[in-house]
Amino acid sequence: MIRSFFILLISSFYIINAYQVLDYEDIHTEVHNVDALPNNNIPIKFHCASKDDELGWHRPKVGDDFHFSFNSSLFKHTLFFCHF
Repeated sequence: MIRSFFILLISSFYIINAYQVLDYEDIHTEVHNVDALPNNNIPIKFHCASKDDELGWHRPKVGDDFHFSFNSSLFKHTLFFCHF
């Protein structure tokens, strides 16, 4: 019983320490969609969203950069998607 308690205690210490080292709340992610197609191509149109955020439809010109960012979380997962 005491051995199991110490194993649990040591495991808890490593999990807490790993969380503090990684600090998931501060992971900042940026997504960039850049139109780098040649001028003679058909203009692109895309729609980006997640469950919580509607980023809308976009029609960038050649060289335009549409970007958005979000912070990662250890307990909450967000899936962004873009349809072209």
